[in-house]
Amino acid sequence: MAVKKLKAINENEIQMMYPINAWKGYILERRIPMGSGRKSDGLLYIIGGKCEYFFENGDSFTVKSGDVFYLANGARYEMNIITERYDFMAVNFFFKEEEGMCRSENFGNMPDCENKFLKAISAWENKHKGYMTETLGILCEIYTQILKNSQSEYMRSASREKIDRAREYMHLHYADEDMSIAAVARENKLSDAHFRRLFVQYIGVSPQEYLINLKINRAKELLAIGLSVSDASSQCGLADQCYFSRIFKKYTGMTPSKYRKDFFE
Repeated sequence: MAVKKLKAINENEIQMMYPINAWKGYILERRIPMGSGRKSDGLLYIIGGKCEYFFENGDSFTVKSGDVFYLANGARYEMNIITERYDFMAVNFFFKEEEGMCRSENFGNMPDCENKFLKAISAWENKHKGYMTETLGILCEIYTQILKNSQSEYMRSASREKIDRAREYMHLHYADEDMSIAAVARENKLSDAHFRRLFVQYIGVSPQEYLINLKINRAKELLAIGLSVSDASSQCGLADQCYFSRIFKKYTGMTPSKYRKDFFE
């Protein structure tokens, strides 16, 4: 199954997916040596227990209860069941891969998929009229859920990258006269409100507080090497000396004059 691309399945691709079985099983605690290679693609839902998979290509995964795990057609791997019992549901199938064999992948905890696997197994075991089509439909539902989860993870990753870039921008430009949180948000193509929410989510403080801390820390460094209060406030982007003195005392517990004096007495 072409899950590594995580693209939407079109009608032609659905026709190339062919389920071959769906079943529930378990393995007791033991180590299973590497076999000759899988004969089909497979999706597993882990019901209980924990297992380590070690692949010939160097990949390794540890799967546990609630995980959805993709095993690629042709993959060779060793299994190490590290709990007393390892229970799982499996849907095996063929999928035409146009650009080479996919790599196996653990898609993590996806409890919403448990019922879909149960339905696939029920359809396969009952073998009523149209069971192949029904199993295929459920297989596509599982794939779609994987796609949605992976896109969500991608969005979280993309948001974190934007916040990291924002922090770099703030470190470079904190002393600029026109520096503002709105400017940082614009630089990263985010609305002011959304940027503030993301920043607190990932950094733990508001962007305004983070920016003030950058300025105050720089001011402390400048005062410690002998710069005047006026020069220090100007070089850290707080040209209004009254405001600078007030905010400096708030964050350090002393005025900038007192802080500077303590270094030279």
